[in-house]
Amino acid sequence: NAMRDLSDALYRRCGRVQMGLLPFDTQVSIISSKAGVPTGLTKLIWKASIAVASAEGNKGLSLQEGQRLVSHIVKFAASADDIKLIVSGWAARTVKGRKAAANSNVAAIWGELNNLRKS
Repeated sequence: NAMRDLSDALYRRCGRVQMGLLPFDTQVSIISSKAGVPTGLTKLIWKASIAVASAEGNKGLSLQEGQRLVSHIVKFAASADDIKLIVSGWAARTVKGRKAAANSNVAAIWGELNNLRKS
């Protein structure tokens, strides 16, 4: 967990696994199923979070953070401004990220969220 260096003896007793990022559609599928939210809405939210992370030089959020982000938007967003705040709260770590969250595709997310709530 990067808290301290591991000894050679411990390295010899443990296996090490390097795992890259899952494909985008796989990430969306996992988040969508865990959050219980349609894939289309999840894809829009996940793209927005990746754009925010990229603006800060990060690869993205964890799948657990993505699931919580999607769930919070569906449960708590009462306006497009709320979506900006929630995306910023979960995905942004700097001022640059918060600006990117404000410029993310909020209108499309808000439209899909309203369609979901009507159905």
